[in-house]
Amino acid sequence: MNHIKYSLILATLNPKLNLLLRLLDSLSNQSIKNFELIVVDQSTQPVNKDLINNKYSDFFNIYFTTSKKGLSRARNLGARFAKGEFLLFPDDDCWYDCDFFYLLTKYVNNENNKILTFRAANDQNINIAKFDSQPGLCDKFNIWRRVSSISLCVKKDIFEDLSGFDENLGLGSGTLTGACEDIELPLRAMSLNLSVKYNPVIVARHDIPMQRDYNLVIHRAKTHMFSVGYLYKKYNYPLSFILFSISKNIAGILLYTFRFNKKMAKYHYYTALGKINGYLSNDNIKN
Repeated sequence: MNHIKYSLILATLNPKLNLLLRLLDSLSNQSIKNFELIVVDQSTQPVNKDLINNKYSDFFNIYFTTSKKGLSRARNLGARFAKGEFLLFPDDDCWYDCDFFYLLTKYVNNENNKILTFRAANDQNINIAKFDSQPGLCDKFNIWRRVSSISLCVKKDIFEDLSGFDENLGLGSGTLTGACEDIELPLRAMSLNLSVKYNPVIVARHDIPMQRDYNLVIHRAKTHMFSVGYLYKKYNYPLSFILFSISKNIAGILLYTFRFNKKMAKYHYYTALGKINGYLSNDNIKN
């Protein structure tokens, strides 16, 4: 086994086996294997440890633990067991190109990065969300186009100094803020004058949600955009920025209504409504 530079914290909840195996296959095919995998299982039916160990333990170290439901809670728990210098947070349905850790190590070492963000795109290299094409330092305005949970690499000691993810944010938190833990962590770091760098050359792979399940996309618009508005308020975004953000969704409602595209009009409606409700929540995020 190579020196462990990275600890991958995989918080999983009743994963689809074929997608989980796709991730594990991609890890076993890495050109350098300077990482370990920590599986934090929140499932009602636990993942098959024997299957995973028998097939993959010769390629990289694998550890298993369990957690109560809550994505941020599970990731924070997994980070306590990490031996790597840096932490990454893959989903059980993402995967990596075979040179991912080679490229990541190159940029981490050359630029002395402590918090590095990068792109997430599908197998055709189409971004799963809006990502900037140019590298550079992040700020509280461009961070929304420069990070997702699977495209975040944090030095372990920095993660610990920040006390990890905010467990009131993210899926399974039991609050109204069921998302944006991946945005909030770098926002908190930058508010403490820590540098966050973005490099779009590095890519984690993930299917595009919009192409996968329309009902899931609408559900996320209803639930996740509250978190966006909440962070607008928490990190003192200027009113002009907030109004511009919401106005794009209002324009989307009008455009797609005119085009008789009910699905997209509905998406923009719930997105705008969520942002407004989150901003006006006055920190009351109990579900």
